[in-house]
Amino acid sequence: MNNRILIVHKGRFDQFPPLISVKCALNNLGFSVDVMTTEIERTNLIARDEKVIIIPKSKIPIIGIFVWYLRFLYKFKYISRRNYDYVWIEGGDTLALFGIFLNIHPKSKFIIQISELYDSWPMYKFLIGLSIQ
Repeated sequence: MNNRILIVHKGRFDQFPPLISVKCALNNLGFSVDVMTTEIERTNLIARDEKVIIIPKSKIPIIGIFVWYLRFLYKFKYISRRNYDYVWIEGGDTLALFGIFLNIHPKSKFIIQISELYDSWPMYKFLIGLSIQ
């Protein structure tokens, strides 16, 4: 498969059915889908030629979360510079945390999937707005 997509999800990939459906649909369309997530147990969702990048969440409050965020951001920037045709960012949380730092290889294109409504969260709306400008 020549077409490569990176799905970025801040959360547990294998317990988010809409994202599993997206991955299966992309695989059926001939895309090789790599996944960057915080946790995954069902590795049967991933084909042999696909990669899973796991950045586990820290259990240490405040400082651990900050360190995890920096690790996730660094890994995201490093991995997303590879030759991906598309970078699929799933969720408002993921976009709010990492969206304003998107500095990806110019050939990459972004697909943003926000499955939740953030009308009552002004800070989310602000951060999401910054990342899609």
